[in-house]
Amino acid sequence: MSTTGARILAALIAFGLGCSSAPASQNARAPQGEVVGGVYQLVAIGGRVPQYWSRQGGGCDVPVFSAYTFDEHGWVSLDTIRAIGDCRVGLPPDDSVATRAASGFYRIAGDTINLYVRDTMMGPKGWVMRFFVRGDTLVHRAGEFDPGDYVYVRQRRR
Repeated sequence: MSTTGARILAALIAFGLGCSSAPASQNARAPQGEVVGGVYQLVAIGGRVPQYWSRQGGGCDVPVFSAYTFDEHGWVSLDTIRAIGDCRVGLPPDDSVATRAASGFYRIAGDTINLYVRDTMMGPKGWVMRFFVRGDTLVHRAGEFDPGDYVYVRQRRR
């Protein structure tokens, strides 16, 4: 099994595919005010590698690559989305990928990281999303139209 495959499997087992079997006191917690640092890369969506969803048609906003970087100043995200079929609207004919980036600040409450942006269509300091922290794993719960939970794993420094 590849290193990436092993890390995906470990992250999914550790998180219990959405349901942690460990008592809450054994789950990793990020204390209020603690700085969460590092780069977290998307390893699975709905239990499958992210690239799986781009081959299924539709799902134009499902990334094939996604990473969140956290430091003491805030967060930055970068997503890469395959622009094929209906996802090519408004793109030149030879483009095959689209990227999107966002940034802002975060607040930690127990085992949850809440992400905010400073200026959005929702208004200044708008709440964007939340991650649940499980050790070196962040999980963003699936929404109504998402293919499944988004699982991110902290990347080791090289």
